[in-house]
Amino acid sequence: MRSRDTWVSTALEAVEVGSFDYDLESGRLRSTRPYRKLLGLPEHAETRWEDVERCIHPEDRARVFEEWQAAIRERRQSRVEYRVARPDGSWRWLCSFARVAARDGGRLHLVGVQADVTERCLAEQELRDGARQKDDFFATLAHELRNRLAPIANSLEVLDRSADSDAAGRARATIARQVDYMVRLTDDLFDVIRIGQGKLHLKPARVDLGGIVAEAIESCRPQFDRARQTLTVEKAPDPLYVDADPVRLTQIFGNLLNNASRYTEAGGRVRIELSREGGSGVVRVRDSGVGIPPEMLPRIFEMFTQVERPAAGNPPGLGVGLTLVRRLVEMHGGTVTAESDGPGAGSTFTVRLPEARERRRRPRPAVTHAAAAADPQPVPAARRRVLVVDDNPDGAASLTDLLRLTGHDAETAHDGAEAIQKAAEYGPEIILLDIGLPKLDGLEVCRRVREQPGGRDIAIVAVTGWGQEADRQRTREAGFSAHLVKPVRYSDLLDLLATLDAGRQPSKEHTPSE
Repeated sequence: MRSRDTWVSTALEAVEVGSFDYDLESGRLRSTRPYRKLLGLPEHAETRWEDVERCIHPEDRARVFEEWQAAIRERRQSRVEYRVARPDGSWRWLCSFARVAARDGGRLHLVGVQADVTERCLAEQELRDGARQKDDFFATLAHELRNRLAPIANSLEVLDRSADSDAAGRARATIARQVDYMVRLTDDLFDVIRIGQGKLHLKPARVDLGGIVAEAIESCRPQFDRARQTLTVEKAPDPLYVDADPVRLTQIFGNLLNNASRYTEAGGRVRIELSREGGSGVVRVRDSGVGIPPEMLPRIFEMFTQVERPAAGNPPGLGVGLTLVRRLVEMHGGTVTAESDGPGAGSTFTVRLPEARERRRRPRPAVTHAAAAADPQPVPAARRRVLVVDDNPDGAASLTDLLRLTGHDAETAHDGAEAIQKAAEYGPEIILLDIGLPKLDGLEVCRRVREQPGGRDIAIVAVTGWGQEADRQRTREAGFSAHLVKPVRYSDLLDLLATLDAGRQPSKEHTPSE
């Protein structure tokens, strides 16, 4: 029997599972070397029950001993997990299986085994944290969308009920502002997904960092004005040239400015500093806002991470914008860091980008909103026959109304079969075609329209909520002329119609900007 016990002990030791035998009458505890090692006790010293108790985490101690005592009373098997302190100050998770056994002439013993399950427990905790973060994210997303939809709904009521031109103007501005916010939010979410899938590609050019920052400031200025926040800029003495994607750089600094405004009280201050340091162009965004708790700093750029206390009146962020900033900066070979002395002390975000080595090449100028406003307005497109196909009645009606208001002849269809019929009867020059349609999807509609007499001469444009490269590839293969992503920007629609006016059929590779 002793040889069998020795064999079992040896097998347990080989797989680093410790075993113990506690005599309930004498209080003597016998244990194996792996058992003592798991507890962080001297491997060759005699172990006392008090030593075991002292190793267990204070928050787990009462629970563990209550479970063991219940197992003794009820003569049942016990399973319990708990943390134990290690000599280096860390905590490890152990899982213990024990039962009451009669030995030595009927004396009761609590015997069992235990193993280290730290990796599993940490993985489970990570899954729980991830699930909680996603729950928080979706709850916050719903809150954000409701907050944006409420003023849109109110503004529509104002437009219906008021003949006051000033009130109508404010209502239109409110709708435009809230829709712009939701479009930017959607773009950020999709960009994070595309980066994670390796499907977002940069279009680098030689640009002046100061001009890019000026563009970002211009786009965010209304937000600072509404909050009565002071925004100041300290420019570098000389231009800072970087080889980077100007659209993505503007997105980086726009997100940092939006974040600074959101977490700064009304009337607060935000400062942007540009400098050259060690071969890098450096941009610092400093704010006088609520600051970042020390425990949040290491996680501030992680997905779904939110600082719980934004400035008064501002909803918490979605935990997406800063994640996108970090990933875009890293794609440019740069770094971004966050600093804060804690709650109430403000924050500083620092972006470092490699400065362009050659400065002789002419940089691409940043196109500011002011410059864009100074550009001549696009020449109105000639009258066109347009078929709008969308199963969303409001979406189809609003786009049709927009086309008619700008001088075009437009008709609608709401499913794939109706679209094919109207394409034959109405004779459109251009079809704005949704993909997710009942009866026949947009891809099949496009193929069948192309087979009709004259179908090859129609510009068929995908108008869809799907905008990833795989979606664009499918529309190209189906015979679409171009691919627009909802919500369609009016400027993109004008650009497309202007292309037709110039006598040029959009190529399958032509994709208006998202």
